[in-house]
Amino acid sequence: MKLSKTDISLLIGTFIEHFDVAIYGFLAPILGDLFFPQYAPTTKLILTYSVLASSLITKPIGIFIFGQIARQKHPARALYFSFIGIGILTASMGCLPTYTQVGIIAPILLFVFRILLGIFSAGEDCIGKLYLLENKSPQKRSIVSHLYQFGFIAAFVLASGLSIPILSQSQSNFYWRIPFWIGGLLAFLGIFLRAQLKKQILQPLETIYRTHILRVIWNEKKSIIRVASISSLSYLTYYIPFVFLNTFVPMVTNISLKKMMYINTGLLLFDMCLLPLLAYCFKSFDARRTMFISSLLISFMSMPIFYHLPQSTIIYVTTFRIIIVILGLIYLGPMNALLFNQFQKPDKYILVGLGESIGSSLLGKASPAICFFLFQFTHSTLGPAIFVASVGFIASLGVLYAK
Repeated sequence: MKLSKTDISLLIGTFIEHFDVAIYGFLAPILGDLFFPQYAPTTKLILTYSVLASSLITKPIGIFIFGQIARQKHPARALYFSFIGIGILTASMGCLPTYTQVGIIAPILLFVFRILLGIFSAGEDCIGKLYLLENKSPQKRSIVSHLYQFGFIAAFVLASGLSIPILSQSQSNFYWRIPFWIGGLLAFLGIFLRAQLKKQILQPLETIYRTHILRVIWNEKKSIIRVASISSLSYLTYYIPFVFLNTFVPMVTNISLKKMMYINTGLLLFDMCLLPLLAYCFKSFDARRTMFISSLLISFMSMPIFYHLPQSTIIYVTTFRIIIVILGLIYLGPMNALLFNQFQKPDKYILVGLGESIGSSLLGKASPAICFFLFQFTHSTLGPAIFVASVGFIASLGVLYAK
């Protein structure tokens, strides 16, 4: 299938948006020391990862703002401005002062910048993935949906690879800034391609919107909840094996963070290569059925696997992560195409976006902070396991009742 310049620009936007979040997650041990040095080690990680949980507020705001632009003007206009905001803010993240430089102002600035990034990323993430599927046949939608996930994984691969030498440095006060500057540079290069979208702004919208958006949201509240439950597992299948376990395993085993990060990059490359193969193998399978089975397996397997995690070997941990990776890919591959079909209305940008923002922010991106909190509260690896099992079960119900 030949990709247009518009498709390529949308995939680049996906890459940059997820690269920023991934590099923040991988460098959390360093960022915790730099922005929250006065707290205990586990509390530092909880606070650092909790900044990502701010997307629970920022994503709905971003979806509403850019969704209204897409609704009243054109999706191309919304995507153009959202991508510019991501580029500027990602590059600016690398310029933030640390706690030793400006004191309490540093974590405040960190929180403010992540809030603004969350607002702009909401437009890119939710509107972009749906716009990518517009005017394509069901078969091409499935292919493009897998390409979207490929860009998602590629962003994590690059972020993980860049994080290894930075985490290995004894003095990381400067080097942590470089990946954010790289992300900003890539974003500005992508803006030149994104400018091609502006040509579509001149095309008139086919639909006149007469119903107030708040009434539409209220009427579709059940479907929005279904989308939220389906989306919750999509982010968790990456943030648990590729972000949370990197810092959690060294806390409960003798395995070092450096070794975890090396394996992390290898697993991400394995993930990226495996995606096309799984897409081919499961192309004739019913999407809902495969997603339902994979989410249930994640739910049922998490408890015994987490229970045996303390004092486990690197082989056990790696096998655990591979299982989550494979089941996650099976679940994620057809997900965007399934979400696209939940609303047969022109308001799908806002409706899908709101549902996904609730699910991904409340239970997905917040999963590292929630898991560390549950571990600190229960003093047991079963604390995080209960959370993972619950999200998997909620997602399976969402898939079961999806349209």
